[in-house]
Amino acid sequence: MHGLNGLKYISTVVALVMRTTNEFHKGMVWKILAASSSSIATIVNTYWDIVVDWGLLRKNSRNPWLRDKLSLPYKSVYFVAMVSFFVANMCALIYLFFK
Repeated sequence: MHGLNGLKYISTVVALVMRTTNEFHKGMVWKILAASSSSIATIVNTYWDIVVDWGLLRKNSRNPWLRDKLSLPYKSVYFVAMVSFFVANMCALIYLFFK
């Protein structure tokens, strides 16, 4: 599990390096590399945060698509949080390339 977590951080570092390189060496190739590495890092990090860190999206849980033990009484809060987290991450990704 620690190895996979390490890959998550490596994907973020690679994305950061590609975006920084793109800022200094403008060109279509660098922009594509920056966009693709940032997209991969965003998807991997979003999945990791929701599934591993938050423990959500468990289809065999007592609370379908959530986790067995819930801290909050309203299940809808968890679904709103997941969607909001995903949308916020996608907005941040889009902002990086259209600022």
